[in-house]
Parts: sequence; structure tokens; C-alpha cells
Amino acid sequence: MIDTVIFDMDGVIVDLEEFHLAAFKDVLSGVGQKMDDSFYFENIGVSTDDIFRKQLRSSEDIDFLAREKEKKARYFMKGKILPKPGVMELLIQLKKNKKKTGLASSADRDNVLDVLKELGIRDFFQVIMTGDDVSNKKPDPEIFLKTAEKLKSGLNECIVIEDSLPGIIAAKSANMKCIAVKNRFVGQDTYGDADLIVNDLTAVNLDIINNFKKGD
Repeated sequence: MIDTVIFDMDGVIVDLEEFHLAAFKDVLSGVGQKMDDSFYFENIGVSTDDIFRKQLRSSEDIDFLAREKEKKARYFMKGKILPKPGVMELLIQLKKNKKKTGLASSADRDNVLDVLKELGIRDFFQVIMTGDDVSNKKPDPEIFLKTAEKLKSGLNECIVIEDSLPGIIAAKSANMKCIAVKNRFVGQDTYGDADLIVNDLTAVNLDIINNFKKGD
């Protein structure tokens, strides 16, 4: 039986894409660059640093721009975010039934903690891993492997809930089961390797989690 559920954040727990896109555009305008909406949506799930590298192809200070972008995103989203459908119900079920839960997001730690604080859900997660805690971002499985290790969970006891292709690849590379939550900004071929595909978390409950068998 699956013992541990590991959540991605953006696209699974909250929908922050509009705020991140606005932040990218704001920061890039300061260096005389523009970002097309289509470019951003094609790169959902890719780290902020890597999006800047792909966009700029220049010697700009990527680390500085990434920090500025995250600050802007926090500013734009403050007071405006809500949990996606089904999130609270699932978290309450998992906590009531003593499932271990982790959060594994490529976002920086300040952004992640701000979102969890604003939604009032920090205490639902025993472990929180962010982009600041790993050397290799998704699709590398490092963040999921480290989350499982901190939770003291076997890889075959874990199921990941993701919405992007890099996240799904990372979960499967970690030999974990994966539920894909559809993201309106990405193509349907994104979800091919997921074990279950749902429109949102209203379709996921404790029975569905328990019906997954441990991985091989």
C-alpha cells in the first residue's frame, strides 16, 4: 500500500502561472527583453534559471534575474491565491489517516513558504523541499529522492502528484507512482507516463491512493 504522498505545488495545490509570467515579463523588460506567452507556457515545469537561460542566451546575471523574478512573483500573488479544487479535502483525508506527506517544488523556498502560509496549510506537510535544496532541478529525480529520504519512506511506497512533464519524468525516474493533474496550459502528451490522469484533485481520495500497489 502507498504510505507517502508527495505534492508538487504550482499547478497542483495552487495555480500561479499568471503571476510568474507577469514577473518574468517585468524583470525582462528591465534588460530590454520581451517574453512571449507561448514560450513561457511551453516551459512550464522548467526552473526559473533555465527559463532565463533559454530566453536570454547571453551573459546576463541569471542568478540576480532569477531572484528578482521570484520577488516580483511574491509581490504579484500576495493576497490573491486560493487552493485548487479538491486540495484541502485530500490533505485533510491524508492527515486523518496518518499518511506521510511531502511537498517537492522547484520554486525557491521563500515563495513556497509564502504560499503555504497564505493558504494556512504548512502543517499538513512533514517535509518541504524546494529548488533551493537540490543541485539538480526536475526532470532530475533528486528532489523526490531527497523528500522520500527525509520522510523515511521507501521509493516504492511513494506516489507523486504532478502537473508538468519535467515533474512526471522526475517522479518516474525516482521509481515512484505518479498522478498527473491536467494543466490547461500544456499539451495532453505531457501525461503519457503518469499512472493516473485527473482533471483536478476532486478526483483523488484516500481509496484511490490506497488502491495503488507498491512499485516494483
